[in-house]
Amino acid sequence: MPGVFVVIMSLLVNSNSKNRFSWMLLALALVTVFYALGRADVITDNEGQRATPPAEMVRSGDYLIPTINGVDYLVKPPLLYWAIAGLYKATGTISPFIARIPTALCGALLVIAVYLAFRKEAGEHTARWAAFALLASPYALERMRWAELDIPLTLAVFLCVAAFRTAVLRESVRERTLWTLGAGLAFGAAILLKGPVPFLFLWVAAVALLIAQGQDAGRVVRTGLVWSAVALAVELMSQAAAALVPAHAKLLGTPIELTAMLLLWTALAWRNGGRVRSRAVGIWLAIMVVGVAVSAPWGLAVLYQKGWPYISEMLHNQVVERTYVASRINGGTPFYFLIALPAMLAPWGLLLPLHFSKGQWKARPGVYHFGAIMGWLSVLMFSLIAGKEYEYILPCIPFLLLPTAFHLAAESETLTQKWVARWLTVWRAAFAVLLPVAALAGAVYLTATEPIPSLLLLVWPLAVLAAVAGALSFVTPRGRTITIFSAALCLILMGLIVRDDRATRDMSPRELAQLCGELVHAGYTVEAAKVYPAFAFYAATPIPVNISPEDIRNKLESDTPFYYLIRESDYRQFLLNGGEIANAKIVAGPYGFKKDMMLVGNAELPE
Repeated sequence: MPGVFVVIMSLLVNSNSKNRFSWMLLALALVTVFYALGRADVITDNEGQRATPPAEMVRSGDYLIPTINGVDYLVKPPLLYWAIAGLYKATGTISPFIARIPTALCGALLVIAVYLAFRKEAGEHTARWAAFALLASPYALERMRWAELDIPLTLAVFLCVAAFRTAVLRESVRERTLWTLGAGLAFGAAILLKGPVPFLFLWVAAVALLIAQGQDAGRVVRTGLVWSAVALAVELMSQAAAALVPAHAKLLGTPIELTAMLLLWTALAWRNGGRVRSRAVGIWLAIMVVGVAVSAPWGLAVLYQKGWPYISEMLHNQVVERTYVASRINGGTPFYFLIALPAMLAPWGLLLPLHFSKGQWKARPGVYHFGAIMGWLSVLMFSLIAGKEYEYILPCIPFLLLPTAFHLAAESETLTQKWVARWLTVWRAAFAVLLPVAALAGAVYLTATEPIPSLLLLVWPLAVLAAVAGALSFVTPRGRTITIFSAALCLILMGLIVRDDRATRDMSPRELAQLCGELVHAGYTVEAAKVYPAFAFYAATPIPVNISPEDIRNKLESDTPFYYLIRESDYRQFLLNGGEIANAKIVAGPYGFKKDMMLVGNAELPE
């Protein structure tokens, strides 16, 4: 891997050929996302919710209704499930590595799509840096390496928005029609990945396009930002009131501020849209029609099979109630994402303040304005939505990184604003040293504390590459930005690999789940207090859920072999509350997965 990486980086830096660069960028992205991809077990609920339904589709032969532990799971549409199930079927293997392939491929395609979409208007070097920054962003790279839907959704949204903008700006009716159709297909794919969420990003794209193409974009943005600050302040007061008066939390959580903000920006965009206004609205509506047409057959098939009462109850439980619960659990201040973004995009996140430079805004072309508005307006929109999760704003990250790429591509001496030039100079000097040193120090510390040969063989080549890149930056100071990219990419990969390795050793459900699955296949009765998605992935067979204390005690007190999966804390409070159970004993665990999962039985485990 180190040799491949060095060759690719050399060609990337020195390539004057656009086609050669495209292939080298794709190769680098593939090497990065597939490096040790299958090493970690499936341990999180989120990844279990994506990897398990495809496995159960293959086993049951039912590809219409996703299930987890044999129970219908219609929280998300099935496009990613179908992709993973297809690979399970084609390879004959159900494993974490196979489950992560679709997401990893989407991540590599997203990186190359960002470069190809921006290079004509933004310029070759700017487009390259937009792709580099995306690949070497901690949160984006992490999501590319997990079997989750966030990166496929980001790819679908990006393709839809890029095609929508291209369609509006084309003068040829034929080209406009083709780009509209492409945007509609991408929009349909996005709906089949995460339901109605893509509508929000398509709305933001229309607003950003109309404002960026207008005659007075700067003034419109300033007006919108003033009123958006008011909306954020009102949202903050509403949250404070809800904390003081919990009985009215739902009422105070009504998204009045969000609705007002959406209407305000829509009005500003409409007034500033100029000659492209009618065309943009028509194409926008056409994209939605095509997208709904693409996604509707699956919804109609589910409705036909399950009936409306089932669908209505599911929507209420999984959309209305689940959204409220998620909002309450994951809630934060309206400034949550502003605080999170620098870490999500480190080290590039420290350049985000440059987006608010008036001089930079005036000096940059329309695509810069579009990226900034699209990115920040998406962040603002989700800041006014009660639930706070990093993945909510992941589809806007490629657009946020576009203005940043303009700054990365610029040489400090060509910048007219002194504070921007100084900011970039200090940033380059600091991170060209800090990142390689951190990578090398991390590898040394890991060697001293966790000398696991297989882990060190993965980590040390990355640390050495980061150190070499740092040394080269002193030989060629103009190459410090590429040094930062190289070292950041290596350091992020090191961190992800080490974290996954530790989590797999300490938190994996694999051993306990496979034991339960083997017991079921051998004919023994196994039940559970709760079956987590990652546990169901490894159990490979449904484990019945039983939460009746009396029934469980009776089974444990009988002479028929019976095993029960439960957390240790729940066992003490839930089952032993009625007194000790004579035959019951802990036969496996407790395991670190979910802190204290264990298997209780009235007989020793069979050999």
